[in-house]
Amino acid sequence: MIDVTFLGTDVRPAGTAVIIDVLRASSTITLALSSGYERVLVAGSIEEAEQLRAPGRVLAGEVGCARAPGFDLGNSPEETLEPRAPELVLATTNGAPAIVASAAVVFAISADDFVISQWLSSGGPTDTVPIEIYAATRAAPLPSVNAIATIMMVSTLLIVTAGFLTWRFFTRGERQAGKVAEDFGGAFNIT
Repeated sequence: MIDVTFLGTDVRPAGTAVIIDVLRASSTITLALSSGYERVLVAGSIEEAEQLRAPGRVLAGEVGCARAPGFDLGNSPEETLEPRAPELVLATTNGAPAIVASAAVVFAISADDFVISQWLSSGGPTDTVPIEIYAATRAAPLPSVNAIATIMMVSTLLIVTAGFLTWRFFTRGERQAGKVAEDFGGAFNIT
């Protein structure tokens, strides 16, 4: 028998358990929004989250897998089940900075792709996929455009994940010795 659960409190005893959580921050954000928070602000750091503290906002986050000092909630999705304010500010050690960085990269790449696609397709009898997706956002999107956009996004995510895992595999000895941080520390601000 297979049980699927989205909350730790719903888990029943079993001989084998499989837990899949790509970024815990994404699960926390999803559950917070579905639980009734009107908006979730993702902060790039604990300090940035503290600067966003205001009436009507709840701070959630973790440092080293423990609730950040002075924060209302940790990073557990279960803690967002009962909204305590209209907005949630989330800061974590891994997930939130990754979300903030990826949003910037996605925006830059998308803007560049759109400009190039617009230039290449101007005057032509057909439109490129980015132009079709952009046009679909202005009207009711077609299921085929949604499917293509999803396939493109998943394919990109798989390629990036495969590249990252390959890098981790080939640099595992250097990372244990701290050599990768020395080599790439300046470029990626890893210290």
